[in-house]
Amino acid sequence: MHGLDDAQSVQVGTLRNYFALHESSSHKTLIASCIRATPIFAMARQLQNTRADFRAIHLVRSKDFAALHEAFVSLNLGDRYRLHCDDTIDPINLVEVMRSVPLNGDICRCGPEPLLNAILKVGKSLREGTTRFERFVASSEAKHNANTAFEVEIEPTKAVYHVSPEDSTLNVLKHNGLQLDVGCAEVFVDVVKGEVDHRDGLLTPDEQASNELMCVSVTKSKSNRLTLRL
Repeated sequence: MHGLDDAQSVQVGTLRNYFALHESSSHKTLIASCIRATPIFAMARQLQNTRADFRAIHLVRSKDFAALHEAFVSLNLGDRYRLHCDDTIDPINLVEVMRSVPLNGDICRCGPEPLLNAILKVGKSLREGTTRFERFVASSEAKHNANTAFEVEIEPTKAVYHVSPEDSTLNVLKHNGLQLDVGCAEVFVDVVKGEVDHRDGLLTPDEQASNELMCVSVTKSKSNRLTLRL
C-alpha cells in the first residue's frame, strides 16, 4: 500500500480467515500473549455475545504490555477472564490449565513461538478436545524434510518460477510481480497439483492431508514442481 499513487484504483477481495472460531457447544479456553491477543479478544467477544462456555487467559510480561486488558474487562467476563503478569506472580502452570479444560473442550491460542511450543508439549493433558493456533513463522520444533529447491507453476498463466532452498514461495511470487493477499505473514493459495510439505500452524491435520491449500510464506514442497492457483 505504501507504493500506491494518489487516486490510484485498487481491487479489494473478500477476507479469508484461517484462524476462525469454530461454532460448537463445547467449552473454549482462549490463550493469548501481549499484542497477539487481538484475535483472541474478538473470539471472546463473540462467545460472550452467544453466551457460550469459555474463558480467556491473557499472558504478558507486565501489565504495561497488556494493551487489550481494558477491552477484555469491558466484556464483564468476571472470573472467566484472567490477566497473568510474569513480573508479579510465578509463571503460569500450563499443565494445570490443560487439565482444567472440560472434557471435549477446545483450546484457541495465539502468541510467540515459545508459548505455542510449550502449549503443544503439555497438550497431551487435553481430554479429547482440539487445539487451534496461529503461528507467524514456521514451527521451529516440528520435524520437516530438508529444504530443497522446487518449481511453482501458476494457473492459468502457466508461468513457472524457481524457489531456492533458502527462499519462500511468497518471496518468489512477489518478486515476480504477482499480487497476493498478505495478512499476519500467513498467505494461503489453492494447490492444483503436487505434494506439499506443510509447515504452517493453522491448517488442521485433515486440511493438510487434503493437499488443497498451501501457506506460501513458510511451506515447502515434496514434489519437484507444485501447480498453484492464485
